[in-house]
Amino acid sequence: MSQSNINEKTQYSRKIWNLRQQGKLTEAIKVCGDAVHEFADSNFFYKIHGDLFFENGQLDEALDSYLKYLDKIKKEPEYFTNFTKFFQRLNYRKSIDERVFNHLAKIVVCEGYPYVLRNGMVRLLMDTFGVPEELEQAISRAMGKIQFEIVKADYEDICRKGKCREIIYLVRISEKTCIREEDSFNRYILKRLEGNKLYEQAVRWTKKILNYSSDAVIIRTLFRLCRESSDYSVAEEYLEKNDIVDWEEFNIQYELVMYFDSIGDEVSRNRALEYIEKSSVNSLPILRTLFKFYVKFNKLDKAKAVQEKIANFKKSRTTQKAKKETENIVWDRLRTLVTEQEHNRQLLAMSELIKGFSHELGQPITNIRYAVQLFYMKNKKTNQKISAEEQELFDGILRQTERVGKLLDRFSPIVSSKSIKEFFNVYEAICSIFDELSSRLHNEGIRYSVGGDKNCRIYGEKLQFGQVFYNLIINSIYAIRHRRTEGKIEVRIESRENILKIEFSDNGIGIPPELSRKIFNPFFSTKDKEVEEGGEGLGLFIVWNILKIFSGKIYVDEKYGQGAKFVIEINEKENKNVSHFSC
Repeated sequence: MSQSNINEKTQYSRKIWNLRQQGKLTEAIKVCGDAVHEFADSNFFYKIHGDLFFENGQLDEALDSYLKYLDKIKKEPEYFTNFTKFFQRLNYRKSIDERVFNHLAKIVVCEGYPYVLRNGMVRLLMDTFGVPEELEQAISRAMGKIQFEIVKADYEDICRKGKCREIIYLVRISEKTCIREEDSFNRYILKRLEGNKLYEQAVRWTKKILNYSSDAVIIRTLFRLCRESSDYSVAEEYLEKNDIVDWEEFNIQYELVMYFDSIGDEVSRNRALEYIEKSSVNSLPILRTLFKFYVKFNKLDKAKAVQEKIANFKKSRTTQKAKKETENIVWDRLRTLVTEQEHNRQLLAMSELIKGFSHELGQPITNIRYAVQLFYMKNKKTNQKISAEEQELFDGILRQTERVGKLLDRFSPIVSSKSIKEFFNVYEAICSIFDELSSRLHNEGIRYSVGGDKNCRIYGEKLQFGQVFYNLIINSIYAIRHRRTEGKIEVRIESRENILKIEFSDNGIGIPPELSRKIFNPFFSTKDKEVEEGGEGLGLFIVWNILKIFSGKIYVDEKYGQGAKFVIEINEKENKNVSHFSC
């Protein structure tokens, strides 16, 4: 958010607060409504609006504002307590329509909300919903000695009456004790719990089933549920008491591969892969899964051997279609993948080395410059002359130390310890950099546009993120200037399936395919270091490192033929701060 927007937001807040203190709630509501419209991507004014409506006795309007607030915080679960407090207050004041509960219940099964928020919603529903008598009777029947068909009919009837009742029924059932004689019923409930993404309850129910069963399907279900909820504690507890690592059962070994990989146990993970390979002899799907695993873990020799086995299968149309893709193309892709991963490791090591250099060289360079300048000052005061040779020597020292100082300054975006992390709007952050460089772009005859999703927000250091686009724009100015054409820079922001994708393109001289990976190496540059800004070859290296901080990546679109196109991707699920990504 720009400084002007921050100032405007502060002015709205003060005006609303003053009106509220004066008891002028109607006026405060109107001003807050304007603020909601002005800052539609922010959750702040939706909450204030809801509080004002509630205070003014307009309960339906208050609920509507808070439901919109809930949508705005769907990736920020730390704010969910604000909603629960409001909802509890509202529940004391009025009878809440069951349609509202069904609306909230659907959030429980919505992947767009983080698991911690969805789980909190389950507790909220349980705390505030008065369970109808027929629902209590259905729960009692489910736990009694009654035919499974009747229980299933009960459940289907509950589903027809609304998602909220369905969830509460399942949660209440999961709190009971499994009936050992009714294994089909227990598995039926487990399937429904998982289907409704009630992972915490499903894990507990699975644990109860495993008290009397060692069925492989239930064991793999336990590990899958733990993986889905990102909490392997119950699975680890089961592993301590039961030796299943040597079971030659594909689905269990699959989940063990995922588990051991998540905790970094490479030896156990590879052992599980060996068991999968044993079970893959006559199974095309297992071979394909094994192939993907080997590629993922950079075991290319094994992946190639599995690929040859896949090629020998002639039993399915899928295999025949896959054979049309030549082995050369497949292995070119694999080589690209492995090269990129090795490239990443090298750059990470280089980044750590640069941090050390910046820290160790910064102060000595400053001291040298200070000493030379102090020498000049003393000579000026005492009117002592120095020889032309000495003058040239000292001037050379100042020039070179200044050059090193500027070089170290170029690394400041990735080595600085002064970071202010916050939620910020991606579109606004990119536009602010173009605004800063607008005069320069105009003088160069370069048009620019930023389009796509204007509401996407991420968490991190906004200044660091802005540096990415500053460096890309400077590079584009250079590339367009050398093509001697009317310049154009375009940025496109998209959010789809947990991926924030930003395309940055220009119509400059472009990037030769053979240089598309080298350009991210430190000190690699095609610019004249003496006359071009950033000619030391650090701009894209810094961009790459900053995006790593955001759990993102950048690469060149080699198919783009009208200049250069960079593609930036930030993956929510790979980001350790999952809740910090919101669109």
